[in-house]
Amino acid sequence: MLSLEEIELFLPKYLSAENTNILLTELKQFPDNMDARLYIAATELTDKILQGDGIDSAPVINLPDDDIREAPVMVVSNSCDNDPSNARLFASRLSYCPILRLNKYKQRLLEEGRESRAVEDHISDIRKQRIAQIFYLPVGSGVDEERFILFSNLISCDADHIYRTDGNENRLFRLSDYGIYIFIFKLSVYFTRITEGIERK
Repeated sequence: MLSLEEIELFLPKYLSAENTNILLTELKQFPDNMDARLYIAATELTDKILQGDGIDSAPVINLPDDDIREAPVMVVSNSCDNDPSNARLFASRLSYCPILRLNKYKQRLLEEGRESRAVEDHISDIRKQRIAQIFYLPVGSGVDEERFILFSNLISCDADHIYRTDGNENRLFRLSDYGIYIFIFKLSVYFTRITEGIERK
């Protein structure tokens, strides 16, 4: 784990001194402060969809099933790729993960016969952001109960379609500086670790 001094090297350079200090204070309390401070107020939302935004309804599919349904999702692709005003020679796609209910997931594990103590420890690890594949979403902003996403559940859809059907009224939440820092850190760990132990010649 990085020390706080090492973390400071990777803080966003665009933050004001005041907001940098706030972010450092929050990071010092991690992971015991997984609460509504992960989000900013809904009044701060803009028409642009940013990385880490929660959207109330977007097309979701669970391959190899071919059933497409609408469900709440969290945007994973970076903010620049999400911006329709950026000129490009190809159609932009928005990448996101379905937002799942933590209590429903816990109940399913117990119904499958998993040992209750192991399930409780697993849920505790999720709440403290200790599982690389999972990003925990505490209650707050537009999140009405504990939820989470699995980075392995990644889906992409034509960005124009999402923008046509989104609008700020369809936005569940936006991550704060603290929330997006934790999100990007976990996203990087999940997708960029070189730990396979295989020499590729």
